[in-house]
Amino acid sequence: MKCPRCARNLEVTEVGGVQVDVCQGGCGGIWFDAFELTKMDQPNESAGWLLEHIRIDLEVSFDADDPVFCPRCMGIGLMRQRYPSNHRLTVDKCRVCGGVWLDFGELFGIRDSNQASPAARAESAQILRSLKPEM
Repeated sequence: MKCPRCARNLEVTEVGGVQVDVCQGGCGGIWFDAFELTKMDQPNESAGWLLEHIRIDLEVSFDADDPVFCPRCMGIGLMRQRYPSNHRLTVDKCRVCGGVWLDFGELFGIRDSNQASPAARAESAQILRSLKPEM
């Protein structure tokens, strides 16, 4: 798959039994297939290793306001949604396959916001589980 931000090849990386697609050596974004993000969005979950090992190219630039297209469902635009426990954060989600694209740094923000309170964590998990792909 190609990175929807900088068009580099995404590298499959296994973290805690979950395979995610990472833009290593490019913009540092991460593609999560449906329901994978919920396995890594808490501070105590295994994504810490992944976050420590992402390599970015500081020369790569993109406009975060540009539309993002699903790397799995060619040509399908991702929906930008506010993250439930921190409305300053947004995620880009595919309405067809349910995958989620996070730009570099967004997973840090999500994990930090989920550290805030058990109620916020429960609400975030509930909303992410309810965002089912369209059939």
